[in-house]
Amino acid sequence: VAKLDLNKQVEAGELFLDALQYNPDDEKALCNAAMGHLLLGEKQHARKIASQVLEKNPANTRAYSLIVYAADENNSLETIVNEIPEAYHNSSDVSYAIGIIARERGMLDVARKWLETANENDKKDDINIKANLAEVLLQITTKDPALLYSGQPSEPTKFVLEKATKLLDEAWNTVYKTELRELRSGWVANRSLANKLLGKRDKAVRDIELALEIDPNNPVFFKQKATIYYEENNKEKAICVLESIPSYKQLPDVLVLLATLLREEGRFVEAIEILKEFPKGYEESEMYRESKRELLQLYLDTDQHDLAQDISQTMLSSEGRNVTNLIDESKILSSRGETDKAISSLRDAKKLTNDETSPIGMIELGQQFYSLDQFNDASDIYEKIVDITIDSSLSRQLLNSYYRSGKLNEALKVCQSLYARYGPIKY
Repeated sequence: VAKLDLNKQVEAGELFLDALQYNPDDEKALCNAAMGHLLLGEKQHARKIASQVLEKNPANTRAYSLIVYAADENNSLETIVNEIPEAYHNSSDVSYAIGIIARERGMLDVARKWLETANENDKKDDINIKANLAEVLLQITTKDPALLYSGQPSEPTKFVLEKATKLLDEAWNTVYKTELRELRSGWVANRSLANKLLGKRDKAVRDIELALEIDPNNPVFFKQKATIYYEENNKEKAICVLESIPSYKQLPDVLVLLATLLREEGRFVEAIEILKEFPKGYEESEMYRESKRELLQLYLDTDQHDLAQDISQTMLSSEGRNVTNLIDESKILSSRGETDKAISSLRDAKKLTNDETSPIGMIELGQQFYSLDQFNDASDIYEKIVDITIDSSLSRQLLNSYYRSGKLNEALKVCQSLYARYGPIKY
């Protein structure tokens, strides 16, 4: 078990199998052997041994959990759950296993339900249940529209974030003085993220510094630290953090973020050079696409309109007239003074928006309409995404869009909503 806790999975699997020879009829030894086969990627063998245990003891919940882990990847989650007698669904072993499988399949709300059941029925104070539940809660909260569009969590999301933080506190406090500390740096990094989202900046910095102390070469932790500084408008410090990442020039997501920061600091030449040296092998990735969009903006900022046009045409040819490509086309037309054509491109983009349009795409579209004084169109976009109970730059742009387009009743509703929460605020 110690080897498994230390993430030495192959070695742990072999030890579990070797140990079976000493107690070939013992339920615990058999379950360990089934786990050993799982760790070695041998699902059929694991399933066979778990079934043998259940023939001896149909109430062995650990064996049922191993049946879940060993399930065929092509089986639906419902099929996997139905294979387990309902009487054992609420056991911590079984519900945890189902939660993990659901999480692996991206079924976050389902995973949350099962992991909460596991946590409620856990009698062993299992830190892995706590940590996995906390991580699922974090994954869910990052999809909160209020958080995506305003950078501020809604009240229900704050409650979930507090719960995630408490679970991570409990899990981390169990391991931080043990060898397991070295393998659980992600827990404190996740706690840092939760604290950042809750506006607890000092705790967020403390935790990400601790995560980097444990794993000093982890680029994800560096990026998270840089984001904390960026969001408090300390861009120079954020840039320094990103540039201190070992081999940062080979990390596409880091390069795109670094180029964005450099552009916002007016360091256009440096940003352009970084993106022109984008690493090979990522041409089909989303980060490559983002790097091209960032480079297009940099060319516009430096009056290199023909180079921006080349990127736009390439993307339109390869991807078609989608929302983001039309926004970019509008930016180029606007920079050339062709305002009517720019507005026309934006309205074409507006027709293409739907529930699948990315948050960033919706924000960019609203902001581009707003920059061209198309306040009626801007309000149409913003009202789909903005939480008017939160005072943010977007809620203020929505308010102004309503006012400037003559939608005074809607503007009044925004004012009343903000006043109800904050009282008098300076516009």
